[in-house]
Amino acid sequence: MADENIEIFEEDGVRVEINSPYVLNDLYRAFDGYVSALEAQLTKEIGKEQFAWPQATFRGKHRSKKNRDENTQRVGSPRDIVDSGFFRESISVSRPAQGKARFVWNAPYSRYILKGYSTRHGNWPARDWIAKALKALPPAKTIKKNLKNVQAT
Repeated sequence: MADENIEIFEEDGVRVEINSPYVLNDLYRAFDGYVSALEAQLTKEIGKEQFAWPQATFRGKHRSKKNRDENTQRVGSPRDIVDSGFFRESISVSRPAQGKARFVWNAPYSRYILKGYSTRHGNWPARDWIAKALKALPPAKTIKKNLKNVQAT
């Protein structure tokens, strides 16, 4: 796009005008790449064995002692936050407008995973997969890198 930057020479110096639609399009493309990468990173963080848990528990369809089968597994700490897979698969990513993205986990217990919870049997720790994903893919740094790739194409 030859007319992205237009140099106009004047007597008192040089003025550069930037054609903003091209710049904004590159930024939106870089942001879209970030949203896709962040969705993948969030899913990856959910599946990593990295979250402390106070005790070993059983996972699977039949967790009770009398119904355990070969598909039931005992997990300790650290652990991932995948049990049946429903939570991990409940992610919904929407883009309400250019330059905006919304990540929602639709499992009814998503908030308890993120914030932790207490019952009469004990306190269960928060497992913040979102902060870990944002640390792995810092928005400004990653979008800047994506912008270089967008401009190279």
